[in-house]
Amino acid sequence: MTPLGRLLLLLGVFGAVSISMVVVNRNVMTALPSPCVVLLFQNGATVLINLACVRLNLLTMKPWSFREMKKFSVNALFMAASLSLNMLALPRVAVATLLVFKSLQVILSAWTETVLGTATFNMQAHACLAASFAGAVLYSSSDSYYNFSAYCIMLLWVVINVGGATYDKKATIEVDQTPAGCSCYKNLLSLPFLLIGSVLNSETATLSQLIMNSSVPSHIWAQVLLSGVLGFGISLCYSSLNKLTSATTITAANNFNKILTTIIGSQLYQERTSESAGFGLFFSMASIVVYGHINSKGKVPIQITGSVVLTMLLASAYLVSAS
Repeated sequence: MTPLGRLLLLLGVFGAVSISMVVVNRNVMTALPSPCVVLLFQNGATVLINLACVRLNLLTMKPWSFREMKKFSVNALFMAASLSLNMLALPRVAVATLLVFKSLQVILSAWTETVLGTATFNMQAHACLAASFAGAVLYSSSDSYYNFSAYCIMLLWVVINVGGATYDKKATIEVDQTPAGCSCYKNLLSLPFLLIGSVLNSETATLSQLIMNSSVPSHIWAQVLLSGVLGFGISLCYSSLNKLTSATTITAANNFNKILTTIIGSQLYQERTSESAGFGLFFSMASIVVYGHINSKGKVPIQITGSVVLTMLLASAYLVSAS
């Protein structure tokens, strides 16, 4: 398979898994408001699945190195903080709102990589990112599900996520380890941070009370188990993609995935939006897609870019018309 073909395949798998993860995590966090405990399970399951796949010769992994683990301890801290904040905000915002903050993450990621010299973007790309930011502002000003505390959490999440993605890219390409090994490093080293967070938030006591009262439906526990498998998929995709492309491009791809998540969310959670918010959503997302086309230097045909933008327009129109 060509490098471009492998990249497109990974982005496709990454999209399917991340969309599923948003829906599952929202359902789980609504019923189980214990983000650190849930993440302890998800990240622990990711490590165990990685090791099982290596044992079965489905994945490869080089011997672990203490020097590499020290480098990835920073990744683990970023990941634990980012995932915890995301879990806290997820039940309190519309799924469409995630698109706006993902757009902000793409913009900040591009500017950070430009300053650090780890990637270069021309003026057209920066113009697209600025247009995406304008659309995000328009959306948030008309967001009928606006929640100030949730927005503050998501803004902090963006900053931490950009720092983590930038460092993650640097650490992954500097170590002589396979994607499965990098995934194990990050998830295993995040467990102590999540354990401390769960104790400080008294989440174990809350979870024990819910279990004792049998107030959590069985389908939620099934989704918790499913989230462990999805977490493994996302972690492995991130580690693989970091070997192939820039942190900003990965973030932009993840941003596009959320447009489908928004359509699904509108059906599952009866979420709707106003005309101005719908226009801001489309403008923000379309700008990111055009950015991706420019940054691909012609590798992505204009027909595909046009089709994606049209899909976004129809999705935004659907959200508005269903209001």
